[in-house]
Amino acid sequence: MALEQATEPATAGPNGPAAQPPAQFSDPTAVLFRNGLPSLTVPLPSDEILKRLDAAARRGNLAGFKNHASEYLFEVEAYTQPFDHRLLAKAAGADGGTRLSFRPRMFRKAPLIFAISIVFTIWPGLPLTHSMLVTYFRWYHWSSAITAAWYLPLTVLPLLWWVPRAIRKSRAGAVEAAKEQILRLKDLLNGTLTQG
Repeated sequence: MALEQATEPATAGPNGPAAQPPAQFSDPTAVLFRNGLPSLTVPLPSDEILKRLDAAARRGNLAGFKNHASEYLFEVEAYTQPFDHRLLAKAAGADGGTRLSFRPRMFRKAPLIFAISIVFTIWPGLPLTHSMLVTYFRWYHWSSAITAAWYLPLTVLPLLWWVPRAIRKSRAGAVEAAKEQILRLKDLLNGTLTQG
């Protein structure tokens, strides 16, 4: 019994079969996010926006929604690793509606906790390491200043490489999370995305 394979014929180009378009062109919203975060124009006043978003947050459809009484109208979470961000939305009037512009901002608490934990783990580790070396290795008879001369570079120098890398990674992740949140806001508020 012969086996037949059903395939669609591929249109061949000069260099073989036609290639699929890149993902950036298959997603119509990718163009809007290419030069930063777009603005969202909503045909609703600010108070109605807050009511709708509060209702969506209570249903579990909008993570970290908080109403602001400052220059920003509201904020939502922009989860990323290792330092979380929030997405702040500023409102301005626009043609019978509201124009929301967005800005990601890192939570100050996470880097502060990280810095405090580093200080309270590296510095107490110096006398502990020195006392263990003197106690368990008879050949180690140097002072604690000599231990500090190799211990501190081994523990601090990798941080000088890791911290900027972690911040760049967090910011890139925050932009991706912001994109997801902005698209969710667009659907919740029946808005229109525009660049700028």
